[in-house]
Parts: sequence; C-alpha cells; structure tokens
Amino acid sequence: MKKMLITAATATLLALTANVMAENLPGNVPVDTHSSSLGSVLTDDDGMTLYIFTRDEAGKSNCYGGCAQSWPPFEAGRNARNSGHFSVIERTDGSRQWAYDNKPLYFWVNDKKPGDVTGHEVGGSWFVVQM
Repeated sequence: MKKMLITAATATLLALTANVMAENLPGNVPVDTHSSSLGSVLTDDDGMTLYIFTRDEAGKSNCYGGCAQSWPPFEAGRNARNSGHFSVIERTDGSRQWAYDNKPLYFWVNDKKPGDVTGHEVGGSWFVVQM
C-alpha cells in the first residue's frame, strides 16, 4: 500500500509539472525546452537546440543558400499558426519558418544530440534562445 501512495504522489507531481510547462509553451508549436550547459534553452520536440540570427530582420530571414545549409530553418508546416510568442514567417522560397518574438528560428548542423549548444555565439551572430 505504501508503494501505491508513492506512485500516486509521483504521478500527481509529474502531472502538475507538465501542466506548468505546458502553460509556458504553446500547444500547436512543436517546441520544448532542454537543459544545456547554458541553462534551459528552446528546442524542437526532439530536444535539438534552436537559434536566432542577429542579422535577420523582424519577421524576415536573411539566411539562404550556404547559410541555410549550415543553419537549417525550423520549418513550419502548412497548417501551422501563430501562438503566443511564436509566429510563422514566409521565406523567399515560399517555405514557412517558425519565429520566436518575430525572430526566425534555426538549427545548427554541428549540434548532434539534444542539449548541444555548439552554435551559440558562432560568428558573433548566432545565439540560443534561453528560457
């Protein structure tokens, strides 16, 4: 019986924690947070770190060609819609990309596993989104 109470208490705590986290992240945007050497950072659902590029303009990506090969855009599906701090921008090639506070979001090709933040401060222009 004691084991059952601990399990129920643990389940309740996990549910409360999930609810608090869910309030901070929109439901239709495939994002999460992940612990890293820089603290809690914004990631995709798989835990891969998302970055912003300081040379972008509000709501507009300036990363194409070779830049986009190294820094792939965080693509938004056709049915994606704005939610809270997250919005969808249209790229010049017609594809759609997620943005946070109107700043387009990207991955870094050299991040290999969840929690990697190797793109932070690259070229003095790329930064993680700390949460």
